[in-house]
Amino acid sequence: MAQQFFSTTSTNNVAGVGLIEIGTFPVDSPIAVALGAEPLKPEKSLNLSGGVVFTMLPGLNLTVDYYNIKINDRIVLTENLQGADVVAILQAANVVGTSARFFINGIDTRTQGLDIVGNYRVPDMGFGKLTFTVGYNINDTKITDRRTFSGFTAQRLFARPESFRLTDGQPSNKLHLGMDWEKGALGMSVNANRFGSVFLPTGSTSDITVEKGAAPGDITLTPKWVVDMEVRFRPVAPVQLAIGANNLLDEYPDRLPVGVVDGFNYGLNNSFLPYSSQSPFGFSGRFVYGRISVDF
Repeated sequence: MAQQFFSTTSTNNVAGVGLIEIGTFPVDSPIAVALGAEPLKPEKSLNLSGGVVFTMLPGLNLTVDYYNIKINDRIVLTENLQGADVVAILQAANVVGTSARFFINGIDTRTQGLDIVGNYRVPDMGFGKLTFTVGYNINDTKITDRRTFSGFTAQRLFARPESFRLTDGQPSNKLHLGMDWEKGALGMSVNANRFGSVFLPTGSTSDITVEKGAAPGDITLTPKWVVDMEVRFRPVAPVQLAIGANNLLDEYPDRLPVGVVDGFNYGLNNSFLPYSSQSPFGFSGRFVYGRISVDF
């Protein structure tokens, strides 16, 4: 229901022609219907998963889980449809507009992955409680089928940019390393996460057959480590003091190119918006905090 009637539009004066709506339109709007939109139907999914647990060594707990998720008639946003052919279709339908996007049951997908989590509690040898945690996830999403609407090819509706945003716009792997220590009134936690690479396709081509990284302007955000740390102290039993830092090493994503680089013009917006919104750990840098908590 939310996707069927979702809309977000802005009204602009384009080249003195008049006020024109540009944005994401409800599926039953005249602009969306003229461009081939159809009433949405529910997605269908088949989920398979299984796992094993290993606890045969004292203090060690290891779990391995596999999952496989198939989604048919997946609801996705189309590309921002624009150009002479789009304008001609809208004019033929007596609809005023130059561009639009809307939700469609556009593709079938399959996502499969593996989660591995291990915890080990070190035997107490007089230096307090010490626990190590290791976690690893690897996953892969593929588009297995595409739909065609009212003469628009699958490549035109859900083209290379949106396709790669779905399949490669987030890390395909993540590694977590953690340590937690407590002894008497003192405690400390350290957690490190390594996020895999993220692919940002260029808008220079819509051809879905062009491989990742093969189009001019394609960008890959390299893997990064993000470390969090906290130190705790209880001066009296009900009170705890803590200081810590998220992103202790002040790590940032790769900066986006600006202007003409290797013959491709990235524009100037990246000069004041230098980081991609698809970064898996944001771009706010180090965050330092202090905390006082009281147990009642």
